[in-house]
Amino acid sequence: MSLKTLILIRHAESLRNVVETGTFYKNNQERDKVGLMRDCLVPLTEKGRRQARKTGRALKKRYGVPDYFFYSPYVRAKDTMNDILGAYNPEEVKLMSIKEELLIRERDSGYCHNLIEAEIRQNFPWFLEYWHWAPILERVPIGGESILQIAEGRLSLFLKKVRELPCELGPVKIAVVSHGRAIIGLRYLLEGWDYERANYEIEHNNPRNSSVTVYTMNCFGDAKLEFTNKVFY
Repeated sequence: MSLKTLILIRHAESLRNVVETGTFYKNNQERDKVGLMRDCLVPLTEKGRRQARKTGRALKKRYGVPDYFFYSPYVRAKDTMNDILGAYNPEEVKLMSIKEELLIRERDSGYCHNLIEAEIRQNFPWFLEYWHWAPILERVPIGGESILQIAEGRLSLFLKKVRELPCELGPVKIAVVSHGRAIIGLRYLLEGWDYERANYEIEHNNPRNSSVTVYTMNCFGDAKLEFTNKVFY
């Protein structure tokens, strides 16, 4: 039986990752290091570009040329994909089906994205207590999405696309550049995590920048985890 290899890659280090912020900034000092910008426009750092290039060389050595390459349209994911592709020559790139995929974009952090904690306390006084106590799988940023929502919604639709890719003619390699919470959501679906496991993994095992998680899938769509969160830099 021919198999699919599904290679999930988190984007490399972004400018916002440097301050290690989450859904919102702790203070003005953190925000000033990044500046006000839409989440989709946050760029990679130079360190991130180096991470992505090293990851590309390692992936080529291990897996050769992917048949399909899906990437989130957010700048940090698109640039990670382009730096990974730098490991391949132009003829090898022509062999890939490279597709922007909106379904695997980052979780929407809503109104909180550019706010600091004090501003949230002032404008949404109930929110921080809710954010602290709500299960991490289900908690929803104001005007945004929960990880459960993106997993059961658009990420499940993306996996349906992956499972429908033909593999009868031979092994198929599928590379995906996405975001930490989206990759956690994909793992939740692929591995069938229960509620307790999902909350634990989200809190303790968020993928590192430019880390790689790999599954082997049969033509029925059943997935076997090969390894998770491996870095090559």
